[in-house]
Amino acid sequence: MMRKPSVLLLLLLLAAVCGSALRPSFKYYNELKTWREAQAFCREHHSDLATIRAGEEVEASFHHDVWIGLYKETSDSAWKWSETDEIANFTNWAVGEPSRKDEKCVVMFKHTQKWNDVRCDDKFRFWCYDETLVLVKERKTWDQALRHCRLLEAENPKEPVDLAYNYRYDLASVRTEDDRAYARLRAAEASTDQVWTGLRFLAGQWFWTGDREVVRDVDEDMQCGRTQSLCGVLGKSSTKRYETEDCSKKLHFLCDRKP
Repeated sequence: MMRKPSVLLLLLLLAAVCGSALRPSFKYYNELKTWREAQAFCREHHSDLATIRAGEEVEASFHHDVWIGLYKETSDSAWKWSETDEIANFTNWAVGEPSRKDEKCVVMFKHTQKWNDVRCDDKFRFWCYDETLVLVKERKTWDQALRHCRLLEAENPKEPVDLAYNYRYDLASVRTEDDRAYARLRAAEASTDQVWTGLRFLAGQWFWTGDREVVRDVDEDMQCGRTQSLCGVLGKSSTKRYETEDCSKKLHFLCDRKP
């Protein structure tokens, strides 16, 4: 027998929000700034200076070299990304780079899109980006993960998280093949084999929590009454469109930002 959802869960699923593609968008600025100045500007108007991950196709055409979000704090520390401070597990250095220990910030060359370390107080044009998808590396049940996402950048964390105007993030809606490809790219950094998504079975239907869009093309084993696994996951090495797990399992999870 399927367990009844809690009242809190029902409240959390009430708000309707429009869905959006998961890949980040990028914007070039033709203004000369130091790395820190560019970082501050991008954080005010976008997510941050651009983060570039393995497997991402960078489509850009610049007339100048640009700052990206890669930097290091000390001469001997690891290279990491500005937005999350995560260690960079992918790099695209030009031949002979990085070349000097006192050069702690990175520009991307205009023609080759290769990277070069330079002094952070030099001035370059810069590249900002808006990242909608966030991987949370904390083990939580599906209900806990939903609440965590909705508290990210909440307008007022003390108000109920079921109020649509009060939250900016939700568990990720992974609808298309491209969404799944990018979500798996992000999920590769998780230490769990699967990550929670916003797919949920409730009142006889599978749907995405972000906008309550009903999912009709589920596999036969996900039809009503045929599974006790009522919450959606994305497998890091799987090729399936949809997968499910027991909602009480504790996994890392993906949140996406409302448009």
